Amino acid sequence: MNKITFDSLVRNSKFISNRVKDCVCEISELLYQSNIIIQQSFEYGAAGIISSYSNDGESASFDLSYSDYTGAGKEQKIRKIIYRYLGSTGLLYQGLYEMEE
Repeated sequence: MNKITFDSLVRNSKFISNRVKDCVCEISELLYQSNIIIQQSFEYGAAGIISSYSNDGESASFDLSYSDYTGAGKEQKIRKIIYRYLGSTGLLYQGLYEMEE
């Protein structure tokens, strides 16, 4: 978040609004869910989410390649969350900007 906001939140705590707090909460929830899914996938002896399952032969296919819970997918989802919450706040602008109080 600091990288995308150009450290605005670190440099000036007055920018930490309810929108920023809500954004952090949603990102935290995404990371929490990601950890749960990855732990569950390892418990089942695979490195992914079940993408298909067959009952008679007890087979399953695992895939994380397009998931919001993997490296690239997670980064993209986090970026979308940040833009949704902070896109209209001026915090994503690198130039000089003073937020209204």
